[in-house]
Amino acid sequence: MTALVAVASHLEADPLTREVARLLTNARKERGMTFRELALKTGLGQATVVRYLYGERTTPLDAFVIICDALQLDPAVVIAEAQRGAGWQ
Repeated sequence: MTALVAVASHLEADPLTREVARLLTNARKERGMTFRELALKTGLGQATVVRYLYGERTTPLDAFVIICDALQLDPAVVIAEAQRGAGWQ
């Protein structure tokens, strides 16, 4: 495996991560919130928020809850919807 392929496959998010990212992104857009505004509201770095919401990085549980709170989302509902969207249920 070439280094480029190894890096590309490492960056591919699993279906659940992609679905969580999609749901959080949709909520951010529905609220008219920029990445910068969400970063400021959560205390997370803007680049980090972008990576989470683009599904480039799995969102740690603590950051997920903080982002959900900032977007006024119930984390349990987001997970349930993400599981359905990822084909887990």
